[in-house]
Amino acid sequence: MAKMDMSAVIRAIVAEEVKTQLAPYADVLVDLQKLVGTDMTVRRGPGRPTAPRADKPRRAAARGDKPALVSEAAKTEVLKYQEGQQVRYKQGRGEFEAIIVGIDAEMGMLKLERTSDKKQVARPADKVYPVAG
Repeated sequence: MAKMDMSAVIRAIVAEEVKTQLAPYADVLVDLQKLVGTDMTVRRGPGRPTAPRADKPRRAAARGDKPALVSEAAKTEVLKYQEGQQVRYKQGRGEFEAIIVGIDAEMGMLKLERTSDKKQVARPADKVYPVAG
């Protein structure tokens, strides 16, 4: 008996079953492909994209393309705080104590330094509140 490649056999069985199950929708799939207008060829090979080349300029980040839309309320909220003030802030599921090291009134952001590990973060003023003391 000839040696059979089991992965090839399994791929053939799965491909046949998929073809059978999608047969009633073949017309819809063709119309969808025409509507989208993309090449639906399957690419084989490494899944990792090539590294960016030095000769091509990199596209600027989306945040750098346009000025941020900051509400007037957010800008005035920042003005309630002052540098050196001890505060608490929320980030993710955590809550941390910090000291304000910088204020960006134009963007409505506070630059904070955690008291526990001295890490600096920028947080919007509505996520920060003064420590009751």
